[in-house]
Amino acid sequence: QLLTYACASMLQMWHTSGMCLMGRSMDALLVVDKYAKSKCVPGSRTVDTSMFPIRLRGHLHSNVNMIAEKITKEIKSGK
Repeated sequence: QLLTYACASMLQMWHTSGMCLMGRSMDALLVVDKYAKSKCVPGSRTVDTSMFPIRLRGHLHSNVNMIAEKITKEIKSGK
């Protein structure tokens, strides 16, 4: 019964990453700059896996926290 329930209730989950191009401000395809500032929505920042250039292995929570802390320091320093 347990195996039947587990197989029936499983679903695939994935994290979309690499969807927002991050780079130099002169790039026409740029979505966010190196300070995570959004080109499309002035005054906002993108801090999630979409700004990662490649799909990382494992759980992404700690990677997002690392980027969020870096961007927090950038905001506090006035960048």
